Amino acid sequence: MSETRDPSSYSESSLEKGTQPSDRDDSETNPRRKMRVRLSPRPPRSRAEYQMNQLRDYSSSQVGWISSVLFFFMLGVSPLAGRLYDGYGPRLPIMIGSFLHVFGLMMTSLSTKYYQLILSQSVCSWFGSSLIITPAMTTKTYESIILQPTTYFHDRRALAGGFAIAGSSLGGVIFPFMVNHLLSAIGFAWTMRACAFLILGLLFITCTLISSNVTHTPKEFKLSSYLSPLRECNFLLLCIVSFFMYWGMFVPQDKVCQVGLSCFGCRRFYEGAQAEAQAHLYDWLKIYEPSWGYTIYRTTYTAQSDAAFPAMVDLITAYLKDGFYEQYQSLRENPRTADQANEAVFDELWAAHKPRVMDDAAQVDGASIDQLRARFEVWAEERDMADRFPSYRMFIVVDEESFETLQTASIPAECPGGMEHLVAYYVKLVEAWQDQDRDSLFPGWMKCSLHSLWDIWRHMQDGDYMRHSYMMVREHRDVY
Repeated sequence: MSETRDPSSYSESSLEKGTQPSDRDDSETNPRRKMRVRLSPRPPRSRAEYQMNQLRDYSSSQVGWISSVLFFFMLGVSPLAGRLYDGYGPRLPIMIGSFLHVFGLMMTSLSTKYYQLILSQSVCSWFGSSLIITPAMTTKTYESIILQPTTYFHDRRALAGGFAIAGSSLGGVIFPFMVNHLLSAIGFAWTMRACAFLILGLLFITCTLISSNVTHTPKEFKLSSYLSPLRECNFLLLCIVSFFMYWGMFVPQDKVCQVGLSCFGCRRFYEGAQAEAQAHLYDWLKIYEPSWGYTIYRTTYTAQSDAAFPAMVDLITAYLKDGFYEQYQSLRENPRTADQANEAVFDELWAAHKPRVMDDAAQVDGASIDQLRARFEVWAEERDMADRFPSYRMFIVVDEESFETLQTASIPAECPGGMEHLVAYYVKLVEAWQDQDRDSLFPGWMKCSLHSLWDIWRHMQDGDYMRHSYMMVREHRDVY
C-alpha cells in the first residue's frame, strides 16, 4: 500500500494518493501486458507534424498558410505548365518539375523555421509538383500532363486516363503508412529525405519513358490565349466546380479533429449557458476530467530526498501552472482567439488540478522505468481508464538523476533565459502502453524539462507526440 503522507506538506499541490499493486514487469506474470488495446479514439492528425513539433508555437491559422500557399502553387502554375507542354512536350516540364519537387522536399527536411517551410514545401516543392501533375488547359487542346496516356487512345480515353490517375490514389494509401512508420523510426528529417528519394526514383522512370503522340511546336506568347477560355461556359463551370471541390474537401477535415474530441471530451462534465465555448476550450487544452494532473513517482529515498521532495512537487506544479497560464496569455493577446480567453474558466480548470503522488518506498525505491510502467498500467486498468486521457497515458519519474537537477532549480519567475537553462531542470516522462515492436529507437520515456511539461500534456491526446518529440530533439540534445 502507498505510504500515507499529510497532503498539507505539499503546500500548493493538491495531491491524490493511489494504491499500487505489486510489481508486474514480466509479461509472464502480467498477462495484461500481452494484450494492449487502445480504448480511446485517437483524433486524426492535422497540419502534418508541424503544429505538434516545429511550429507548435504558431496558431492553427498561421500553420494553415503552408497548405494554402501549397495549393495556390499547385494550381496557379498550370498556365506555365500548359505552355511548356504545348510547346515542348511532356518531358521538359516534368524534368524541371522533378528537380524542383525533390529539391523542395530535401530543403523541407532541413527546415526549422516558419518561412523556411513556406519556401521549401509550399513554394519550391509544389511549384515543381504543378509542372508534373497539374491538368494544364491550353487554347487549342484540352490534353493535360497527367492525362498524357490519352493522347495514344482515340477510344476509351476516360478508361486510359483513369488508370493513369489511379497512381495518385495508390500513393495516398502508401505514403501515410510509410511516413507514420518512419517518423517513429528515423525522425522527421530523414522521413522527408526517404520520401524525396522514393519520389526521385519514380520520376526518373517517368522522365525516361514518357513520350507524346502529338506534335509540339513553340508558339508566340499571346495574353488572349489565356483569357479566351474564360468566355467558354464549360471552362467556367469547371473552375467553379474545382473551387468548391477544394473548399469542401480540405477545409472541413481540420474541423473533424475538434468534432471528434467534442464527442469524447469533457462536454459531458460541464453544462450551462457557456457550455459550448467552454467545451471547445477544454477540448483544446486536453482536460477531460473533473480533476486532472500528472502522476508522480519517486524512486530515491534518503533523508535528504524525504525532506526535499515536497518542495520538488511544488516546483513541478509551479512550472506546469506557468505553462498553463501562458496559454491563457497567448489566447488573450491573439485577436483571433481573444474571445476564448476566459480567465474564470482557466481559474476553474487550474483549481481542479490534482497531481497524484505515488510515494511508497517499500514498492518503488530503486524501481526501474519498466517496473514503474507496469505498476502504472495496472493501476489505470483497474480504474477502467487505460490509455484514455493524458492523466492515464503518461507519468513523471523523479529518480536520483532528475532529483539532482531539481535541487538547483529556480521557480519559473526567477529562471534565466536561454536553452541551456530551459533544459537544465528535468524529470523523466514515461509513456504507458508503448508499442515496443514499432518504437525501435524510442525507449518509451524521455528527459522532459519542467518548461515542457504543459506542452507535452496539451499534445498527448495524440499518442505519437512523445515519440515524435524524442526523435526530433535526440540529434541535438537529450532533454526535451
